[in-house]
Amino acid sequence: MVRNRMRWRLGICGVLVLSLACVEQTPALFIVHNSALNENCQPTQSAAGESVRRGTMDVTVADTYRMFPLVENVMSPSGSASLGGGSAGGDYEGNRVTFQSAKVSFHVRDTNQQLRQCLIATREIGISGTLEPGGSRTVELEIINQNQGACLKSIALLQQRGYSFEVEAEIQFFGMTTSGTDVESNLFIYPLEICRGCLIEFPLDANDPDDVQPNCRREYDATGDDLEDIDMGCFPGQDDGVDCRICKILVAAAGGREDEVEQSCEPRIY
Repeated sequence: MVRNRMRWRLGICGVLVLSLACVEQTPALFIVHNSALNENCQPTQSAAGESVRRGTMDVTVADTYRMFPLVENVMSPSGSASLGGGSAGGDYEGNRVTFQSAKVSFHVRDTNQQLRQCLIATREIGISGTLEPGGSRTVELEIINQNQGACLKSIALLQQRGYSFEVEAEIQFFGMTTSGTDVESNLFIYPLEICRGCLIEFPLDANDPDDVQPNCRREYDATGDDLEDIDMGCFPGQDDGVDCRICKILVAAAGGREDEVEQSCEPRIY
Protein backbone atom coordinates (compact mmCIF):
# COMPACT_ATOMS: atom_id res chain seq x y z
CA MET A 1 0.00 0.00 0.00
CA VAL A 2 1.42 3.36 -0.95
CA ARG A 3 1.32 5.70 2.02
CA ASN A 4 -0.57 8.89 1.39
CA ARG A 5 1.60 11.59 2.91
CA MET A 6 -0.90 14.38 2.45
CA ARG A 7 -2.18 15.54 5.83
CA TRP A 8 -5.94 15.71 6.27
CA ARG A 9 -5.72 19.08 7.90
CA LEU A 10 -4.01 20.76 4.96
CA GLY A 11 -6.26 23.23 3.19
CA ILE A 12 -7.35 22.93 -0.43
CA CYS A 13 -5.42 25.65 -2.17
CA GLY A 14 -5.82 26.87 -5.70
CA VAL A 15 -3.65 29.27 -7.60
CA LEU A 16 -5.69 31.47 -9.91
CA VAL A 17 -4.61 34.14 -12.39
CA LEU A 18 -5.80 37.02 -10.21
CA SER A 19 -5.78 35.55 -6.69
CA LEU A 20 -4.55 32.81 -4.34
CA ALA A 21 -7.20 31.17 -2.17
CA CYS A 22 -6.89 28.52 0.54
CA VAL A 23 -9.79 26.85 2.34
CA GLU A 24 -8.84 24.97 5.52
CA GLN A 25 -10.68 21.72 6.19
CA THR A 26 -11.95 20.59 9.58
CA PRO A 27 -9.34 18.48 11.44
CA ALA A 28 -9.98 14.75 11.21
CA LEU A 29 -9.68 14.48 15.01
CA PHE A 30 -11.37 16.91 17.37
CA ILE A 31 -10.62 17.38 21.08
CA VAL A 32 -14.00 18.18 22.63
CA HIS A 33 -13.05 18.82 26.26
CA ASN A 34 -11.16 17.53 29.27
CA SER A 35 -13.50 14.92 30.74
CA ALA A 36 -14.32 15.03 34.44
CA LEU A 37 -13.92 11.91 36.58
CA ASN A 38 -16.91 10.23 38.21
CA GLU A 39 -17.06 8.82 41.75
CA ASN A 40 -15.28 5.69 40.53
CA CYS A 41 -12.47 7.81 39.06
CA GLN A 42 -13.53 6.98 35.51
CA PRO A 43 -13.73 9.75 32.88
CA THR A 44 -17.01 10.63 31.22
CA GLN A 45 -17.20 9.19 27.71
CA SER A 46 -19.51 11.56 25.86
CA ALA A 47 -19.56 15.17 24.71
CA ALA A 48 -22.62 15.69 26.93
CA GLY A 49 -20.70 14.53 30.01
CA GLU A 50 -19.15 16.76 32.64
CA SER A 51 -15.86 18.43 31.85
CA VAL A 52 -13.08 20.30 33.63
CA ARG A 53 -12.66 23.70 31.97
CA ARG A 54 -9.53 24.73 33.87
CA GLY A 55 -7.24 22.77 36.12
CA THR A 56 -5.43 23.27 39.40
CA MET A 57 -2.27 21.49 40.54
CA ASP A 58 -1.30 21.94 44.19
CA VAL A 59 2.37 20.99 44.52
CA THR A 60 1.93 20.48 48.26
CA VAL A 61 0.79 16.92 47.55
CA ALA A 62 0.80 16.51 43.74
CA ASP A 63 3.83 15.92 41.55
CA THR A 64 1.98 15.10 38.32
CA TYR A 65 -1.11 16.34 36.48
CA ARG A 66 -3.35 14.17 34.31
CA MET A 67 -5.90 15.16 31.72
CA PHE A 68 -8.58 12.99 30.11
CA PRO A 69 -9.29 14.63 26.73
CA LEU A 70 -12.35 13.38 24.86
CA VAL A 71 -11.31 12.93 21.21
CA GLU A 72 -13.72 12.45 18.29
CA ASN A 73 -13.06 11.11 14.81
CA VAL A 74 -15.13 13.59 12.80
CA MET A 75 -14.61 11.87 9.43
CA SER A 76 -17.47 10.05 7.74
CA PRO A 77 -17.19 6.33 6.94
CA SER A 78 -15.30 5.84 3.71
CA GLY A 79 -17.17 2.72 2.70
CA SER A 80 -15.29 -0.57 2.67
CA ALA A 81 -12.26 -0.84 0.45
CA SER A 82 -10.50 -3.99 -0.63
CA LEU A 83 -7.09 -4.99 0.63
CA GLY A 84 -6.69 -7.31 -2.32
CA GLY A 85 -6.78 -11.08 -2.71
CA GLY A 86 -4.93 -13.83 -0.88
CA SER A 87 -4.96 -14.73 2.79
CA ALA A 88 -4.41 -11.07 3.76
CA GLY A 89 -7.27 -9.86 1.61
CA GLY A 90 -10.58 -8.47 2.81
CA ASP A 91 -12.41 -5.21 3.43
CA TYR A 92 -11.42 -2.38 5.75
CA GLU A 93 -12.66 1.04 6.85
CA GLY A 94 -10.31 3.56 5.29
CA ASN A 95 -11.11 6.37 7.77
CA ARG A 96 -10.42 4.38 10.93
CA VAL A 97 -7.69 6.27 12.83
CA THR A 98 -4.85 4.62 14.70
CA PHE A 99 -3.45 6.95 17.36
CA GLN A 100 0.28 7.55 17.26
CA SER A 101 1.15 10.36 19.65
CA ALA A 102 0.12 13.48 21.50
CA LYS A 103 2.23 16.61 21.75
CA VAL A 104 2.11 18.63 24.95
CA SER A 105 3.64 22.06 25.38
CA PHE A 106 3.03 25.01 27.68
CA HIS A 107 2.50 28.67 27.00
CA VAL A 108 4.00 30.56 29.94
CA ARG A 109 3.35 34.29 30.09
CA ASP A 110 5.01 34.72 33.47
CA THR A 111 8.62 35.88 33.33
CA ASN A 112 9.74 33.59 36.17
CA GLN A 113 12.75 31.78 34.71
CA GLN A 114 12.46 28.75 37.00
CA LEU A 115 8.87 28.19 35.86
CA ARG A 116 9.84 28.58 32.21
CA GLN A 117 12.70 26.11 32.61
CA CYS A 118 10.42 23.50 34.20
CA LEU A 119 7.91 23.65 31.34
CA ILE A 120 10.10 24.62 28.38
CA ALA A 121 10.22 21.23 26.68
CA THR A 122 7.61 20.08 24.15
CA ARG A 123 6.90 16.45 24.98
CA GLU A 124 5.67 13.80 22.56
CA ILE A 125 3.74 11.04 24.27
CA GLY A 126 3.04 7.73 22.53
CA ILE A 127 -0.66 6.86 22.26
CA SER A 128 -2.20 3.52 21.29
CA GLY A 129 -5.66 2.50 20.14
CA THR A 130 -7.99 3.14 17.23
CA LEU A 131 -11.03 5.31 16.61
CA GLU A 132 -13.80 4.57 14.13
CA PRO A 133 -15.37 7.32 11.99
CA GLY A 134 -17.94 9.16 14.10
CA GLY A 135 -16.60 7.55 17.26
CA SER A 136 -15.08 9.09 20.38
CA ARG A 137 -12.93 8.04 23.33
CA THR A 138 -11.13 9.58 26.26
CA VAL A 139 -7.36 9.36 26.45
CA GLU A 140 -5.43 9.56 29.72
CA LEU A 141 -2.61 12.03 29.27
CA GLU A 142 -0.01 12.95 31.89
CA ILE A 143 0.66 16.52 30.83
CA ILE A 144 3.01 17.18 33.77
CA ASN A 145 5.25 14.24 34.60
CA GLN A 146 7.20 13.53 37.78
CA ASN A 147 10.37 15.22 36.59
CA GLN A 148 8.47 18.39 35.75
CA GLY A 149 6.54 18.12 39.02
CA ALA A 150 9.76 17.89 41.02
CA CYS A 151 11.07 20.91 39.15
CA LEU A 152 7.92 22.90 39.94
CA LYS A 153 8.14 21.98 43.63
CA SER A 154 11.64 23.46 43.71
CA ILE A 155 10.63 26.92 42.43
CA ALA A 156 11.53 29.49 45.06
CA LEU A 157 8.20 31.34 44.91
CA LEU A 158 6.26 28.08 45.21
CA GLN A 159 7.82 27.50 48.62
CA GLN A 160 5.33 30.10 49.82
CA ARG A 161 1.83 28.88 50.62
CA GLY A 162 -0.76 30.81 48.69
CA TYR A 163 1.47 31.57 45.72
CA SER A 164 0.42 30.43 42.26
CA PHE A 165 1.24 30.65 38.57
CA GLU A 166 -1.14 30.58 35.61
CA VAL A 167 -0.05 28.67 32.49
CA GLU A 168 -1.75 27.22 29.42
CA ALA A 169 -1.25 23.65 28.26
CA GLU A 170 -1.40 23.11 24.50
CA ILE A 171 -2.40 19.59 23.44
CA GLN A 172 -2.64 18.04 19.98
CA PHE A 173 -3.14 14.42 18.85
CA PHE A 174 -1.67 12.73 15.78
CA GLY A 175 -2.56 9.51 14.01
CA MET A 176 -2.95 7.72 10.71
CA THR A 177 -5.98 6.35 8.90
CA THR A 178 -6.13 2.76 7.74
CA SER A 179 -5.80 4.08 4.19
CA GLY A 180 -2.46 5.69 5.10
CA THR A 181 -3.35 9.36 5.57
CA ASP A 182 -1.65 11.31 8.36
CA VAL A 183 -4.24 13.11 10.48
CA GLU A 184 -4.14 15.48 13.42
CA SER A 185 -6.49 17.15 15.87
CA ASN A 186 -7.26 20.74 16.68
CA LEU A 187 -4.90 22.46 19.11
CA PHE A 188 -6.61 22.29 22.52
CA ILE A 189 -5.79 25.05 25.03
CA TYR A 190 -6.20 24.17 28.70
CA PRO A 191 -5.68 26.79 31.47
CA LEU A 192 -3.84 25.41 34.49
CA GLU A 193 -3.10 27.00 37.86
CA ILE A 194 0.03 25.72 39.63
CA CYS A 195 0.00 26.60 43.32
CA ARG A 196 1.09 25.68 46.82
CA GLY A 197 -1.63 25.24 49.40
CA CYS A 198 -4.59 26.47 47.37
CA LEU A 199 -6.45 23.13 47.50
CA ILE A 200 -5.87 22.31 51.20
CA GLU A 201 -9.13 22.35 53.17
CA PHE A 202 -9.70 22.58 56.93
CA PRO A 203 -13.01 20.95 57.93
CA LEU A 204 -14.43 21.64 61.38
CA ASP A 205 -14.12 18.02 62.48
CA ALA A 206 -10.34 18.22 61.93
CA ASN A 207 -10.07 21.01 64.49
CA ASP A 208 -9.04 20.14 68.05
CA PRO A 209 -10.90 22.59 70.34
CA ASP A 210 -8.30 22.08 73.10
CA ASP A 211 -5.38 23.23 70.95
CA VAL A 212 -4.31 26.56 69.47
CA GLN A 213 -7.05 27.82 67.13
CA PRO A 214 -7.46 27.13 64.28
CA ASN A 215 -5.71 23.80 63.77
CA CYS A 216 -5.77 20.42 62.05
CA ARG A 217 -4.80 18.31 65.06
CA ARG A 218 -7.85 16.29 66.05
CA GLU A 219 -6.61 12.88 67.15
CA TYR A 220 -7.73 9.85 65.19
CA ASP A 221 -7.37 6.16 65.87
CA ALA A 222 -3.94 4.77 65.02
CA THR A 223 -5.58 2.30 62.65
CA GLY A 224 -6.91 5.19 60.60
CA ASP A 225 -10.54 4.12 61.10
CA ASP A 226 -11.70 7.70 61.49
CA LEU A 227 -10.14 8.58 58.14
CA GLU A 228 -12.06 6.00 56.15
CA ASP A 229 -14.90 8.41 55.45
CA ILE A 230 -12.61 11.15 54.16
CA ASP A 231 -12.64 11.37 50.37
CA MET A 232 -9.05 11.37 49.13
CA GLY A 233 -10.16 12.06 45.57
CA CYS A 234 -8.82 10.36 42.48
CA PHE A 235 -5.56 12.29 42.25
CA PRO A 236 -4.86 14.24 45.47
CA GLY A 237 -3.68 17.75 44.70
CA GLN A 238 -5.37 17.81 41.31
CA ASP A 239 -8.47 20.02 40.89
CA ASP A 240 -10.35 18.91 44.03
CA GLY A 241 -9.87 19.97 47.64
CA VAL A 242 -7.58 17.97 49.94
CA ASP A 243 -8.52 17.43 53.58
CA CYS A 244 -5.70 18.73 55.79
CA ARG A 245 -5.51 15.35 57.57
CA ILE A 246 -4.93 13.61 54.23
CA CYS A 247 -2.39 16.32 53.41
CA LYS A 248 -0.40 15.39 56.52
CA ILE A 249 -0.36 11.71 55.62
CA LEU A 250 0.76 12.37 52.05
CA VAL A 251 3.46 14.91 52.92
CA ALA A 252 4.86 12.60 55.61
CA ALA A 253 4.77 9.62 53.24
CA ALA A 254 6.77 11.65 50.72
CA GLY A 255 9.54 12.09 53.30
CA GLY A 256 8.47 15.40 54.78
CA ARG A 257 9.86 16.26 58.22
CA GLU A 258 7.47 17.02 61.07
CA ASP A 259 7.99 20.76 60.66
CA GLU A 260 7.38 20.49 56.90
CA VAL A 261 4.14 18.60 57.53
CA GLU A 262 3.02 21.33 59.92
CA GLN A 263 3.97 24.14 57.55
CA SER A 264 2.25 22.45 54.61
CA CYS A 265 -0.96 21.21 56.19
CA GLU A 266 -1.79 23.27 59.28
CA PRO A 267 -3.90 26.44 58.94
CA ARG A 268 -1.87 29.60 58.79
CA ILE A 269 -2.39 31.94 61.72
CA TYR A 270 -2.27 35.60 60.77
